[in-house]
Amino acid sequence: MIWDLQVRAIKDSQRDEPDFGPLRQWLIDGTEPAEGVLFLANRATKYYWVNRDIFRWDREIIWRENPKTTSRQLLVSTPLREEILYLNHDVPMSGHQGMERTAKRIKAKYYWHGMTHDIEAYVKACPQCSQWKRPTRRARWEMFTVPRWDTHGTRSP
Repeated sequence: MIWDLQVRAIKDSQRDEPDFGPLRQWLIDGTEPAEGVLFLANRATKYYWVNRDIFRWDREIIWRENPKTTSRQLLVSTPLREEILYLNHDVPMSGHQGMERTAKRIKAKYYWHGMTHDIEAYVKACPQCSQWKRPTRRARWEMFTVPRWDTHGTRSP
């Protein structure tokens, strides 16, 4: 029963996502959007449309066929992205694994346009990760005062 609620939430979320509109319609019945619709659309909508051949419609859910592997990735709508990030980074089982491991874990099952940027921003904003992360640059030398010399070659205080 819980799984049915989650599937229903995914279907509803994908249906209500404006970025998926032209792609979803094309996957359902082959209808191509008017040129003006795509012209005025945002980058994500244009990206999904241009790459429409790698998306599939299965049981009323949009999936992406990963070109690098034979696996499928769920196309995640905007309202569910924060939850996906939380579940794959903050939950104790995930263990705050950092940018690379979190990205690898999410990319194995999910997809959305700009996900790498979103994952990076989420991990950088994580208070626990930033608390324990080592600096990426070395500290500069400690500042010290240089003795001053006057025009006669004597040292000034």
